[in-house]
Amino acid sequence: MKPKVLVAEDNIDHLELLSDALSEENIVIGTDSKEGCMNHLAHEQFDLVVLDYNLKKDFSGFDILREITLKYPHIPVIMVTAYGNEELAVKVMKIGAKDYIRKTLDNNYIDRIVRNVRTLVRKKGKEEYKQIKKDVLTFLKESTEDFIKRWKDKIHVYEKRFEIPETMILQDSFFKKLHKAFLDDLSDDKISRTLDTLKGIFKDNIHDEWLLLNIELLNVSFREITHDLLLEKYPNFFDYGSALMDQISWIVDANDLVLSKEYEKLIDKSVEDVRKIEHYTANESLIRQLREELQGSTLNIEENTQKILNDPTCARDKILKDIIKHLKQMDIVLNKFEKTTKNNLETYKKKIKKYKL
Repeated sequence: MKPKVLVAEDNIDHLELLSDALSEENIVIGTDSKEGCMNHLAHEQFDLVVLDYNLKKDFSGFDILREITLKYPHIPVIMVTAYGNEELAVKVMKIGAKDYIRKTLDNNYIDRIVRNVRTLVRKKGKEEYKQIKKDVLTFLKESTEDFIKRWKDKIHVYEKRFEIPETMILQDSFFKKLHKAFLDDLSDDKISRTLDTLKGIFKDNIHDEWLLLNIELLNVSFREITHDLLLEKYPNFFDYGSALMDQISWIVDANDLVLSKEYEKLIDKSVEDVRKIEHYTANESLIRQLREELQGSTLNIEENTQKILNDPTCARDKILKDIIKHLKQMDIVLNKFEKTTKNNLETYKKKIKKYKL
């Protein structure tokens, strides 16, 4: 949202020049009288005032400046005049003006006003942000008990919705620890304490998807509870405190990024486990098939051998050819077996030697 600047100038040409120059970076409201100036300040929020010293020549710039600094001390004022000297500059600065600029014929003073408005608005924004953050942190610390109760209630709703196992439900002590870590990071503009606290939960259970889901819900719900509490305390908070909420979101999103990487690791491991199971299942099926082939060939050879031994008149040549065929098949099967399993094959190898003899 652009800063809002009030320009009090009774010279229409100068007012248009200033408004055009400032409107690129600011919302500019113009007025040409003291009444208009004070009325705008009474009913609208402004980030800065550019004030002409001789406004309609009916009022002293000192009087208007005094009234502004008295009623609205948080709003910086830049005093502008066509006539002035160092003594006047010192005087208006003492009253409360943040800068004193003389008008020049070449209008270079416009550029100086634009630069100074930019600088003062940024400085005011930083100061306001610090104060807002200080107030919010104080409020959130004072509301710790209420915050944690709401936080736990929110998590319990998620736990029921996603059917998270009871063994994965987090202890009360952890909510307090994480709450403190969030506030410390918010105070110091960091993410390290929150991240370390979250990592402390899943470092020993990195492959537990339920625990990772619970941590993710815990992280995201912090932003939701903070949002709700601040709106209850400060109904117009997001008119002026959006930067602070952005910082809270930054902490949460940074944690999300780390958690996402852990999810990726978990998914990769799950895929790897599935592949191992599929490979193991395929191997088991192949081994079962090869074992059946070996047993079939062994049985065939032993039966044919008994025929030759028990009946000298049988068709020996045909039977021997069949035995040799099954011996070759056993050799092929054993080679496949050795490539797919570490099972001991000595029993079958000895049988083959015996059959060949």
